[in-house]
Amino acid sequence: MLPFAVFADRGGLDLSVSSTRLTGLADAARYLIDYPHGCLEQTSSRLAPLILLGELGPDLTGVTADDVKPMIDAGLERLQTMAMPGGGFSYWPGNGNPTHPFASLYATLILADAQAAGYDTLGLLEPSLNYARALVLPTTAPATDSSTDVTDQAWIEKAFALYVLASQDAIPDESLLGAVEMAKKPVGKPIFARFMLYRALRGIEPSRLPGEDLVGIAEALLISAENQIVEEGRAAHIKEIAGLGRWMDSEHRSDAIALDVLLQVQPDHPMIEKLAIGLLDARQSGRWRSTQENAWALRAMVRYLNVVESAVPNFDMTAWYDGEPMLSHHFEGRSADKIESHLPITAVIEADGKPVLIGKKGEGRLYYRLGMTYAPKDQNLPAWDAGFSVTREYSVNGVRLEAGTPLNAGDIVKVNITLDCPSRRYYVALVDPLPAAFEPIDTTLATTGSSAVRVVRWSEFNHNEMRDNRVEYFADELAAGSHVLQYEARVTSAGQFRAGATVVEEMYTPEVFGRGEPMDLEVR
Repeated sequence: MLPFAVFADRGGLDLSVSSTRLTGLADAARYLIDYPHGCLEQTSSRLAPLILLGELGPDLTGVTADDVKPMIDAGLERLQTMAMPGGGFSYWPGNGNPTHPFASLYATLILADAQAAGYDTLGLLEPSLNYARALVLPTTAPATDSSTDVTDQAWIEKAFALYVLASQDAIPDESLLGAVEMAKKPVGKPIFARFMLYRALRGIEPSRLPGEDLVGIAEALLISAENQIVEEGRAAHIKEIAGLGRWMDSEHRSDAIALDVLLQVQPDHPMIEKLAIGLLDARQSGRWRSTQENAWALRAMVRYLNVVESAVPNFDMTAWYDGEPMLSHHFEGRSADKIESHLPITAVIEADGKPVLIGKKGEGRLYYRLGMTYAPKDQNLPAWDAGFSVTREYSVNGVRLEAGTPLNAGDIVKVNITLDCPSRRYYVALVDPLPAAFEPIDTTLATTGSSAVRVVRWSEFNHNEMRDNRVEYFADELAAGSHVLQYEARVTSAGQFRAGATVVEEMYTPEVFGRGEPMDLEVR
């Protein structure tokens, strides 16, 4: 039952269903495959979707089965041009380029994936594993120069090397005590590297270090990393430390690494679902922002498929509303299909609070999203914070306009909107309704006078539109914190008017929203 009266011609009940969390990863795969440059990291990342997603077919990769092997072979041959005598790789082909430790370890991980998938790695994998072993030996110095903290640099490189070696069950005995000592000092170290080291420690048989509580030390390290997980409703993400450009880091990549590690070590961990949702929510135009983000995200989501969605879908589902079928579909095999259904708000009103029933019969997992949109008739709704807090102030000649204070026709009103959000948000839309007496001032028009300068503090808002009845701002990604938007409007006519409440929402997660307060205005 709706808690208040709504307009019968607006909104409705929307249901979407799918058989996998991987729905819609084709853009990320194509971004990696089509990326125009070819350094060590980019060449390795281009291989990732071809190796990991090829079996899922064109729905996810955009590459036909006949093209997969030739493209993988070409990528491996390019890696061969960057191979160094010590087993590592240079960042670009050619003589005189130094070994790049971090990208070399990343390439080793991709080579291991290729070999596991049955591809000939051209003799590159074993020398690169030897390079990783050399990095974790007690006498090994940091492999690259550092203008900051050499210990931090060595810690990160060794954590990644141990992670790579653990994936092949190849951590040398000589490095075990050093790995334990690293785990005892995680403060200030990157969160992604803590997760990598945790995975390495949990891959070591405790009998190899009988004098140490290996599991207890590993779990304490995990807790230090888990403390940096931020939960927001249905999603979660990592709050990474800043200044990690050397290691190609981003918070989205840390999200993916954390998800990948937890799926390997603790597949029943309560944060897995939320990290997966948060990672998928972070996409822009169907993909993440960089080759590193896309490759690690695809890696994590494929593991998610293998661990959480291990059963191949073969099931029927039906949704009923008020006793009538709303949506039925048969899912069979791996597919990225998403099936959608919409009921008008009139059906919701007539059902008077009846539940939506969803049934499933067969093997596999069913994912659904159920949401309702509506337009309440009562315009005196209170301010509301469901992920955003938004306030609006009017001022004339620098003086704030209080409720009940009249305006004069011809006044220039400065509108000041303050938006607060506690964590990162994606695809944010903010709409500020204009009272009928206001005309927004658009300084892009040649006829706008110099006294009508519109001031906007953009923050991360990267697009705005001025319409007759509202002003709109959009941000593809909005950082946590306070954001201020300002514009000006001219008062054009006398009378009694109403300024509707400012509203803001995450467009693809509309249950995350905020609403300000409306205001009644008098114009003389």
